[in-house]
Amino acid sequence: MSLTSVSVSTIDNADCTTARKAAEAADGVGEQWVTTAEEARKQARWVEAEQWLGPAAEAAAHRMDASVNHWDIAGVSVQAVGLIAGVHVKVLWLAQRVVRAALKAARFAAMHVEEDGTVTGGWATTVPGVGSGLAAALSSTLRSALSMVTSSDSLSAQAVRTVGSAGQEAVDLSDFSADQTGDRTDSETASGEPAGGGTVGSPPVRRVDSPGGPVFIAGDVRSAEVVTTFVSGVGSSAEGSTVFTREWARQEVAQAQADGKNIAVIAWHGYRAPANLATAISSTPAHTGAADLRKFQQELRAQNPRATLNVVGFSYGSVVAGTAARPQATEQGLEADSLTFLGSPGVSVDNAEDLRLLRQGVEHPGEVRSEHVPGDLIQLTTEPGTGVHGRDPSSPGFGARDDTWSAYHWQRLLDYYIIVRGDHDTHSSYLWDPSIELTR
Repeated sequence: MSLTSVSVSTIDNADCTTARKAAEAADGVGEQWVTTAEEARKQARWVEAEQWLGPAAEAAAHRMDASVNHWDIAGVSVQAVGLIAGVHVKVLWLAQRVVRAALKAARFAAMHVEEDGTVTGGWATTVPGVGSGLAAALSSTLRSALSMVTSSDSLSAQAVRTVGSAGQEAVDLSDFSADQTGDRTDSETASGEPAGGGTVGSPPVRRVDSPGGPVFIAGDVRSAEVVTTFVSGVGSSAEGSTVFTREWARQEVAQAQADGKNIAVIAWHGYRAPANLATAISSTPAHTGAADLRKFQQELRAQNPRATLNVVGFSYGSVVAGTAARPQATEQGLEADSLTFLGSPGVSVDNAEDLRLLRQGVEHPGEVRSEHVPGDLIQLTTEPGTGVHGRDPSSPGFGARDDTWSAYHWQRLLDYYIIVRGDHDTHSSYLWDPSIELTR
């Protein structure tokens, strides 16, 4: 219950009973959501139970987990709001009792009470040494009550904004369906040949072999209005690691075509990615990959100068993309209109302002953003001030998000909550998270 302008009247007339019931209801609703999320999480264990296997099954599991985690976080956040409101109502109830007692005394003495708690006049003031002392005591009591409620109201509002920021992306679990995850197969062919696969009528995926590794292209980069380059992370150079990204690229283009939009999506595996987490500590693959990524984006811009170019760096791929956008001695930045980091361990710079996005070789503002899904263990590799590859780009100090510091720390706390709830693979869910839009 927020009192926008706290006064003697607002405290006296506050409906504490209704406010208390609302707080209890919020707690109850939040608990129901958490329970629903837990049940949904249990039902989505088809891969572990070997009930449904293969790429489509894993993609479906990731999408389900991503949706459930947002729902779970929303439930915990609603519960927290109920708790905060309940505490504030108790403070308000106590202040109301004090105010009403003071008002009763003031009315008995025929004194006048201002909305700010000032007490004056009345027959008691004609009694030497009594009236003025009573007026001063009552004024002090009322102002203390006003101050207590004002402080509680302000702190409660701030806390509600903080915990509420993590629950804004809850999705309707009924929106989930297996066909949204791409129940298809795919196969690779020679360099430059269509990769084939997919259902009848789905867009083809073309494979191009670069010196650093394969690049998979869905859609026509020469005519597309938007071209998105997705840079993968650790283990993405291993045999069979491309199946998810190239299928995702196909699905994004297919969905855009169904919506009447012309886009191209590229799964860029054009660098030798670290094979495991131990080797991902090194920045050498990022520097090598960054040079190739810059050249690739320059070629894209040359082929389609009018298109909006998006670059998305996932996990270690964000280190590659960040390094590519960092001005070098001979390179001024990265040809892109937007740069998005997903599940990043750092991007080789400490501030978004240190990144340079180019449009036909000329620096322009562009957009830099960072996404972090609840429960991503990548947070163990980076902090707000430092990390293996730089500070956390999702922290307010980096400048890629509008979060407050309190909201940021609350979200990091919720990461541990999701981990404790049993989901240890949210780092792999970014492409299937319904709250994250990457290609439009």
